[in-house]
Amino acid sequence: RTTTMGVDPWAEENDEHETRGDHGEFSGDDGNAELEREARRRRDRFWSEGYRDGIEEGKKATVQSGFNVGFREGATAGLAFGQARGAAISVGIFAGQVPGSSEWKSEISQTMTMVAAMTPRDASVAAGVDFEKTLLGNENSGDGDGTGDGETFADKTSLAKRELETAGFKHREFDLEG
Repeated sequence: RTTTMGVDPWAEENDEHETRGDHGEFSGDDGNAELEREARRRRDRFWSEGYRDGIEEGKKATVQSGFNVGFREGATAGLAFGQARGAAISVGIFAGQVPGSSEWKSEISQTMTMVAAMTPRDASVAAGVDFEKTLLGNENSGDGDGTGDGETFADKTSLAKRELETAGFKHREFDLEG
């Protein structure tokens, strides 16, 4: 072997080192093959870790947005039922005791019937069923358009709200967006 300066005094030793590995074992091109295997292992590991990290971040974003929508819908349904229930129970207690209140019960009879027939747990389940039907676009158990035909939970609470307003009771409006 020659170099730019002439003869390489270490050529024999270099040749031996190239055919044996760093630790003296014979390797030929095993050094490059080992580097390629290591690079492939690392690439596969980092790709897998990146994929898993991406899946986890996607789940977090999806779960959070689903929670936000469900919370808003649940709060809206809960407030509507709670106001109707509170008004119906109050009318049941005070009707006839306050001047001019004797006809209150008859004016909100449908609301009182709904509240008597539906526990808060039943209302929660009914609101959940309505919400799922809305998400699936399958509102076969009522038109769900808020016209108050009494078929869906939303229709029942809309009907109660209109009945209470007609009787002179005011509903408090809540902004769940802000």
